[in-house]
Amino acid sequence: MRHSLRVGAKTFGEDREVFKMRLLRLVLLMATLGCAVPLAQASTIYLYVGNDFQYADNSAGAWASTSQYITAWFTVPTPLPANSLLSITPLDWSLSDGLHTLDQSTPDLDSFVLTIFTDENANFAYWSFLASEFGSGPDGAIGMTLATTEFPNMVQDLSAGVFPGGVSTALNLNAPGAWSSTTIPEPGTIALSAAGGFLLLACFWKRRRLV
Repeated sequence: MRHSLRVGAKTFGEDREVFKMRLLRLVLLMATLGCAVPLAQASTIYLYVGNDFQYADNSAGAWASTSQYITAWFTVPTPLPANSLLSITPLDWSLSDGLHTLDQSTPDLDSFVLTIFTDENANFAYWSFLASEFGSGPDGAIGMTLATTEFPNMVQDLSAGVFPGGVSTALNLNAPGAWSSTTIPEPGTIALSAAGGFLLLACFWKRRRLV
């Protein structure tokens, strides 16, 4: 009986050692794959949030109000460099006045401008982000521009046109909004991390069964 217990204890100890070796090999394999497989670089999304419109056409049938404001975003493959004047073709983008939205899928898109000037810290110093649609459907334009801070009473956030709901105009004068940015992980990066997590969970589950 004692002999069988000793044999069982020895077998249990050997199983634990085998598990530790396999886990170590798995960790080393994951580290090797992480070094060997180049991960796609994450893209960057820039978001603009404007201030409430200072002026809104409130005539009969108008849709604009001073409780609305412009929001906008665009995505690029890499962060924008510092000290640069850039004419950008984004991966995707959107401009909204709170009621109406223009983006790359808008039919009859007539014009699109996205120009950014960055300072030494890669912050946006000046910008022009405008889009308009003129065709068989609603006609209008949404955008914001900050070409210089030296001249007051400059139109910065603007929405105007024959959108659903009527003809109207809303704008801000010398009251620019704020930009922020965030990094979007690539699907390949997420998948590799998830796979590694599942493998480790499987190992710990097996270890619990051994114990």
